[in-house]
Amino acid sequence: MNQLSDISVRVEQRPTEQVVAVLNEIESLLQDLIRTDQAGAIDLRSLPLFPGDYDMLKQLLGEGEVSATMQAMGPSYIQETLVPGVWWVSHRNDDGEKISEYIEVTRIPSLLKTTTPDLADAPAGIQQLITQFLNQQHE
Repeated sequence: MNQLSDISVRVEQRPTEQVVAVLNEIESLLQDLIRTDQAGAIDLRSLPLFPGDYDMLKQLLGEGEVSATMQAMGPSYIQETLVPGVWWVSHRNDDGEKISEYIEVTRIPSLLKTTTPDLADAPAGIQQLITQFLNQQHE
C-alpha cells in the first residue's frame, strides 16, 4: 500500500512579475550603458519583492568570475553576475546587518574606482615608498 510520503513532489519555482520587472530594468540599463556609457543601479531594498524573489534573482543572475570585498565603515561585497556589466553590490554595517543592496549596471562598480583625491595623493605615496626603500638599502 502506498503512502503519501512515497509520492515524490517537485516544486517548480517560476519568476514572479517582480523578478521579471527587475530583469527588464536590468536590460534597459544595459542598453543605456551600451548606447551612452551611462551606468545605472537598482536599489533592491526599495523594491516590493515577495519572499523568494530575492533568491530567484540571485539564482538567475548567478555569479561571474570577479568578486571583491572592501572594509569601509563595515564590509562591502561586490560580485559580478553571469551577465557582463551587471554587478551585485551589498553593504553591511560593523554589526553585520545589511544596510544596502544594489544591482549595478556598469563597466566597473563605483566602489572599485579610485577616487580623485586618492589618485592625487598616489604620486607622493610612490615617492615615499621609493625613499623608504632607498633608506633601507643604505642601512
